[in-house]
Amino acid sequence: MATIHQKLAVFVVLMSLLGALWAGYSASHRRVGERLHWLAWLTVALTAVEAIAGVAAAGGGARPSDPLHFVFGPAAVLALPAGLLISRARSPRAASVIVLAAWLITLVLSLRAAGTGGALN
Repeated sequence: MATIHQKLAVFVVLMSLLGALWAGYSASHRRVGERLHWLAWLTVALTAVEAIAGVAAAGGGARPSDPLHFVFGPAAVLALPAGLLISRARSPRAASVIVLAAWLITLVLSLRAAGTGGALN
């Protein structure tokens, strides 16, 4: 289960990078498109599956190299949905900046989680 968790971590980091780049482009045009929202919720779902695999791996005895993994991992799961929900009912300009910030935070947290989990060591 730890291997599945590690492989999903790579996909989450790559999707977060793609989302951050796309959100940066969208913010420069002051709009957030429907496809970017679709990618965001797909990334949230993938991150949740990764978290479930991580919990199963931890239950099986696999432990991260740094206990901070248990902080960065859940924060990475929550950052993007929080940003998406906060951006609702905002002006297009404000929503695009909030969504960009959520993607960037998710990218940084997922990289940090991978580093504290031992994947980047």
